Amino acid sequence: MNTVFKELSFLGLREQDKITPPHIVSEHILRDQYTFADFYKRENDEQYVIDDLYLEARIQEANNKADRKNSIPWREDRSRFDEVYIYFNYQNNTTTTLTHRDSVTKKPKGELLSRMKLWLKEKQDAYKKLVNNYNHCINNHKNIKLLPISFYIEKDYSDTQLISEHIKELVNAFSAMLNTLKGREVYSCFVSYSRVILLDANNRPYLHIIFYYQTKDKDISDFFIRDMTREWCKACKQNVHVNYMAFNSLFAEMANDDEQEEWEQGLCRNQDNSVYHFSVSACHVLFPFRTVEPIQLVPIKSHPKSTQMQLEQIPKALLSRHYEELSYYHEKEFSLFVKEVKQKNNYHLYYLEQVAKQYTKIPMINNITSGLFSYKNKKKENNATR
Repeated sequence: MNTVFKELSFLGLREQDKITPPHIVSEHILRDQYTFADFYKRENDEQYVIDDLYLEARIQEANNKADRKNSIPWREDRSRFDEVYIYFNYQNNTTTTLTHRDSVTKKPKGELLSRMKLWLKEKQDAYKKLVNNYNHCINNHKNIKLLPISFYIEKDYSDTQLISEHIKELVNAFSAMLNTLKGREVYSCFVSYSRVILLDANNRPYLHIIFYYQTKDKDISDFFIRDMTREWCKACKQNVHVNYMAFNSLFAEMANDDEQEEWEQGLCRNQDNSVYHFSVSACHVLFPFRTVEPIQLVPIKSHPKSTQMQLEQIPKALLSRHYEELSYYHEKEFSLFVKEVKQKNNYHLYYLEQVAKQYTKIPMINNITSGLFSYKNKKKENNATR
């Protein structure tokens, strides 16, 4: 399980891919794991557009020629007739017809090749940054575990020209929330975090935070999910969504939540009596960003045992659905990897790679940051300044 970004080898974007036996991976497998968004600026144009590099590669291969340098990228606007899609290029009024079965099978050419090489390098750099912080944690602390959480604000982020403003709103809210959490002694088991700005399928920004914490025996409860969700709601001062990644089992429910009824309804009440709504879901760490629907936890619609059963079915689905992935490993090795998911180094690195696959470099934005998450005893700090 050592080859990072192995699925892209057939595209020949790296030197090492020249000696890798090519195995063409279909579009639905790649889109299950990667985001192909790329910020693109044409010459003499001040604004960026978000391009889909896989779509560009499909069209290039279908047309059997190099891409249009500094032209308008092929847009998502399309007409559908049964399983045929027609893509329009608005600069020269040309069209390309593709079927749902068309996949990229060849190395890209021209400017597109250069762009895809840079696109992959940015993901590789993101992976290195994530691994560096992870290694720092495990070298300085024992029994490190991951708690990855995605934080969303429930509003329309569809205007790409306002992405930087939306990101600023997300980052400011996270800083406010983190400052609050650091003052609570219950968070003394947390040691660090990595913050990554990602784009969803509609190119809307959200925060993905990988928290690192320590436990010796018993794992933490869902208290931290509840507490962070409420504080995220208060920091954003609007409706929010939170999605966390589970390692084979959901967190045990905390005991004696004074706001249990409001939690089940997805309500957060502030001190000024303003009320915001939130929703909470969970994904399996093997399917963190894939097309498998997250398991809805709040507002509560099903019994906790039912949601746990849904989570346990996900590894089985991975084995039965994604046959192409088996081609990279011996079947027995792959089966064991999928069935024995634990908070261990190989699964941690696997997960960090999945995050890097989703990474998109956003111009003039620091997408990845890491920091310490240590409990600050404010009483002691106040006494020290007297």
